[in-house]
Formats: sequence, structure tokens, C-alpha cells
Amino acid sequence: MDGIVIEDSPIVDRFSAAWARELSPTPIKLVKAEHLIECPRKIVTRVLYPQKIKVERRDAVRYAMDCSLRCRWMSYLEHNFSFQVIARDLRVEDGDLWLQTIIEAKLKVDSKTVVVIFRHVSTNDMYRAKNMGPKKRDVVTVAASAHMSEVHDGIIVYGHGEDCCFYHIGLTDNLLNPIRQKCRVLSKYLLTSQLPPKCSSGCSFCNSLPTAAS
Repeated sequence: MDGIVIEDSPIVDRFSAAWARELSPTPIKLVKAEHLIECPRKIVTRVLYPQKIKVERRDAVRYAMDCSLRCRWMSYLEHNFSFQVIARDLRVEDGDLWLQTIIEAKLKVDSKTVVVIFRHVSTNDMYRAKNMGPKKRDVVTVAASAHMSEVHDGIIVYGHGEDCCFYHIGLTDNLLNPIRQKCRVLSKYLLTSQLPPKCSSGCSFCNSLPTAAS
């Protein structure tokens, strides 16, 4: 084989260290931004008792479809001179808010930097997205992602087949303050490894959670 294997390479050491960090568990368990609209008890359960959260097949399918849409769009964006791709699939954390997320795409459009999330939707959901606006979960996710990326704008891309629609979400205190407030509440329970009380309205998750986890 042509070439020389370099022993004791500092570059290889950097790769090894990076992979070790990737495999090592996060010392502080953080809340995922996409879960923020759930009830506090379910969010904290996800972090403290992940084995108690049932993974639905439809969630796995939805995630795969989102990834497919994202790959298609990123392939386009990376070859379009109107956009500059700054980062993709970038993990960011905010220890003060106890939040983490994966920035699906961070772009520069003209002089503005934005983060983008991609959501594959059904025909009915596409109709609702076009006529009723973006889902609250997606607005909160892109707002939290933008905030953690220190940018002020987010884009939601909904796609179904060849059909797409887009929403530009600008960060305001009215949008961010409820996120910060909820994170402060969640952090108190995460610090003490306790579950919040059940929702007063009695959501289906709170009613079904085994008492053993309380």
C-alpha cells in the first residue's frame, strides 16, 4: 500500500478524543428542546427515567421522514449560492436553561444568520400548516434552537412530496420568556431528581404513569 503510516500522530489523537467524548454520557442530563411543550412531569420523566417512556413506531417513522426531507434540502442548499451553510447536525447545549438540541441547519441568507428545522408532514398536516400556521412544538423547537445558537431568526420547513411551505420565526421576549420560565421550573426538579406533581388538568401521561416512579 502506498503511503506511510505515521505513528503517534497528534491528529489521530484528536480524532480518538473526539470519538471518546461522543460515546461518553453527558454528565448533566438535559431536556431536549423538542419536548418543551409536553407537561413538566413527562419532560422530567424523559430525563430521569427514559426507560419509562414508550417509543412509538410512528415517532420513529416520522423521524426517518424528517431526516429524508432534511437530506434532500441540504443537498440543494449546499449547491445554491444564495445560501451559505454554516453548520448542520450541530449539537448545542445551554447549561443555564438545562436545554440541548441538534441544530439541523444553520445558514447565512444575505446578511442574516438563521437556524432551520425540517418537518415531513402528511397531506392533511400540510393543509393545516398552510392555512393555520406552524405547530406550537415546531415554533418552540426552532425558537429554543435559535436562542442557543445566539441567532435571532428561525425557519420551519414543512414538506410533503414536492409540496413545501415555510415559516420565518423571529425571536421576541414574548416567545422566549415562557421557554425560560418553564426551564427554570424544570431545573428545580432535575437538580433534586424529583418528578413534578401531576398536571391539574390530568393529562393522559400523568394518569398512566406508574406510582413507583413518583
